[in-house]
Amino acid sequence: MITTLKTAAAVATALSLAAPASAACLNFNQHIPNGSFGGGIFQLDANTKILIKPTVFWASPPPTPTFSGLTMDSSTCFGGPDALHFNNTSATFQIIQQEQNAKVIHFNYCELGGHENVGADGSTPPQFIGEITNVPPTLSDPFGGQVRVAVSENPIPGGKEGKLIFEATSDPVILMEVGGQEFAGHSICIN
Repeated sequence: MITTLKTAAAVATALSLAAPASAACLNFNQHIPNGSFGGGIFQLDANTKILIKPTVFWASPPPTPTFSGLTMDSSTCFGGPDALHFNNTSATFQIIQQEQNAKVIHFNYCELGGHENVGADGSTPPQFIGEITNVPPTLSDPFGGQVRVAVSENPIPGGKEGKLIFEATSDPVILMEVGGQEFAGHSICIN
């Protein structure tokens, strides 16, 4: 199933999760029904689709694969709307464009404990396993290039809300893998 979305810069919550005005965004609580979510393809704009695929979460130490699945349900994060929950699960977000020109991916998340997985090249296990704020400032992309990584967080009762940003250095950004133990997503934006 392909779901067509509006291009929107108005993806905002109490954390100011707004993306740049030119970004194409997928706000999870507006486009994914409640319950178990097995993945899907979403049309963000005329040029951009995003494929979301649940993947194995790697617990550490030592790297041990686990998988609980993605669910869309109520959340204490993001001011209370539903969120996409990654309980001991990761997801790959693949950017599909007719003209490959994605330079930046913004992923808005809530972290309530445990550690996270982050990757930019699709490797198994992912390139980073640990506390998301300790992700290295660069990761390798599938083409052998580099992706710059930035993380910002704000405290909330019982955890943190944050933004994970991938920025291309040469080739377009086409892949983001993220997941966690007590982890939820609000939206993803591409520009």
